[in-house]
Amino acid sequence: VIQCNGKQLASLPLRGDYGDAYYPRSFVKKPKSASEYNKSDLTLLDICESGLKDDLLTCKAVVDLKAELAQVTEFPVLIAIDEYNAWFQKTVFGYEGVPVKAEDITVIDALRDVDASGYRADRKLANGLFIAATTENYPTKYDFSKQASYKRVRKLLHPYTPQELTSLVDYFHAINFRQSKYSDKDVVFLRLMTKGVPLKVFKQACIL
Repeated sequence: VIQCNGKQLASLPLRGDYGDAYYPRSFVKKPKSASEYNKSDLTLLDICESGLKDDLLTCKAVVDLKAELAQVTEFPVLIAIDEYNAWFQKTVFGYEGVPVKAEDITVIDALRDVDASGYRADRKLANGLFIAATTENYPTKYDFSKQASYKRVRKLLHPYTPQELTSLVDYFHAINFRQSKYSDKDVVFLRLMTKGVPLKVFKQACIL
């Protein structure tokens, strides 16, 4: 989004009030006080940059960016999502013994503009188009009610911490995994796109 539409994002002021969550992209890190900058000068690009710099803001930044894009009138907005039907299936997640539904995940909920009732009126884009493509190429392969029987042989692999991911990238450099080294932006992008999941990190690193 930043690479393709950075100029447009930088020209669009924030319409919502997000407190001191976001800060100007000119700051290397979040300032100690919001008095150090003028919130009225913040733009949609600042939301994106803040989300990339701060892991704790990543999810919120996606949700708030979607809400802002829905109000944009200065430029036409296109939101396109593939394999949309996957967002209506059961998840493998649980919290305190209760299954987590897809709509309980904030990013998914923010982008589920089409549900059983059709295109939701409260999600209508002021000047844009929402496209959702479904697929049958990847049907559900497992009976989620029976997965627990494999618990004895499953191993839980935690996502890489930022430090572990940095060490992994250093290892890639050491073995000449690719001709050019990964930049700091590449590492941030890698963390954003994979959430540190080991298998996804390797796959994404192969195509960067």
